[in-house]
Amino acid sequence: MAIWDSMLAQTLRHIPENEWSQSDPGLVATTRRGLALSASDVIDAERARPMLMAIFQGLLSEYDVIVTPTMPTTALPIGQALAEPWVE
Repeated sequence: MAIWDSMLAQTLRHIPENEWSQSDPGLVATTRRGLALSASDVIDAERARPMLMAIFQGLLSEYDVIVTPTMPTTALPIGQALAEPWVE
């Protein structure tokens, strides 16, 4: 997550911290984590990236298609076109 956090931290880096409350709380949390990382943390993550990629390529090499959910939510009820937060 170091690479992701450090990259997203650039989004709010130049905005005064007292204005961050106007942003998404998840982005603010990620920005705080990213800004707390050292250059060594990011370099270590970049160095690990090729090894992790090779591991995943090996694991997934026998599959032509991987089917995964596109959203971290359950399916909508039959007939419901859009998610309505007030409907449970």
